[in-house]
Amino acid sequence: MNKFIAGALCVSCLNLTAFAGESVALYAPNGRSIQVSAEDVSIWENVGWYTVPVKTIYAPDGRSAVVAASDISAWEAVGWHNVPVTTIYAPDGRKAIVATRDVPNWEAVGWFTYPVKQFPVVGERIADTATYANDADRGQCVWYVRGRMTEKFRKDTGAIGNANDMWYNAREEAKLAPLVENIKPDLIASYKYGTSVLGKRYGHVIYIEDVDGDTVYYTEGGSGYYQKGTDGVVKTATKVGILEGLNTDGTSFGSTLIGFIDVSAY
Repeated sequence: MNKFIAGALCVSCLNLTAFAGESVALYAPNGRSIQVSAEDVSIWENVGWYTVPVKTIYAPDGRSAVVAASDISAWEAVGWHNVPVTTIYAPDGRKAIVATRDVPNWEAVGWFTYPVKQFPVVGERIADTATYANDADRGQCVWYVRGRMTEKFRKDTGAIGNANDMWYNAREEAKLAPLVENIKPDLIASYKYGTSVLGKRYGHVIYIEDVDGDTVYYTEGGSGYYQKGTDGVVKTATKVGILEGLNTDGTSFGSTLIGFIDVSAY
């Protein structure tokens, strides 16, 4: 335990006059107090007693310190606590500092004592397309990826063409080559060809939601998906599958990957 005393905690600093037979009150971090002879104060200080009331405080990173009880509020204001505490984490990215004694209760409702990440659930519709209001043709794949970008980050590529135009017209700093090593969360993948009649002419784009090892979670839109209410449903592909336009079910969603547009560059 680190000992740090805010304020004077010694006889000389408190201007105590040590007369033979005079007693001085000493205090321990656990709340105990005793009276000792003034000439023995230094001995007691050497074994962890103090000349003012003290308390042990705790930091979320595991440190602890002994401080003057009168200074507790100042230490609490900078993130220390008067009981042992632990930082806990939720799968959705939230974190909280709780009393260590309460950690089992938090673990029972899905929190963890280490950072965790929750990946999208395959088959779940995670996009709120009712809020999408960009100027692309409603229901189409370009409309979808631009809307998804706005939904997640309040950003938009702007009008940069059809699906197979988007990569060419994107910001230079947003363009990533169609390579496995460039696959990461929050990319728009642009294919020269889609699978529908219109897609074969105007291409296709998908939105890469997340990546876990070789598993890529993505969502997509298009007139067929939009009409059925299945746009924004989580699907998966391998990284090579993303390059080839094939999901893990072997279903083709596009071909001839042109490149990736990095949403974070906007």
